[in-house]
Amino acid sequence: YHNSWYKSGSYWYYLKESCQMARNEWLCINDDFYYFGDQGGMYSNCYTPDGYWVDKDGSWNRQSKRE
Repeated sequence: YHNSWYKSGSYWYYLKESCQMARNEWLCINDDFYYFGDQGGMYSNCYTPDGYWVDKDGSWNRQSKRE
């Protein structure tokens, strides 16, 4: 199941082309950018470690960055 989303508990995860879970990285999926943390969960409605705001659906709004 590569290039696919899955949900476990209240977190969303993404399996990349290599069938490995996205971790500690930004991914562009269907023209939107998402950040996945060290445990693989998608960040949502918060700032990412590099200071960018992601919306409640997890997508980066491409404007805000924490100073």
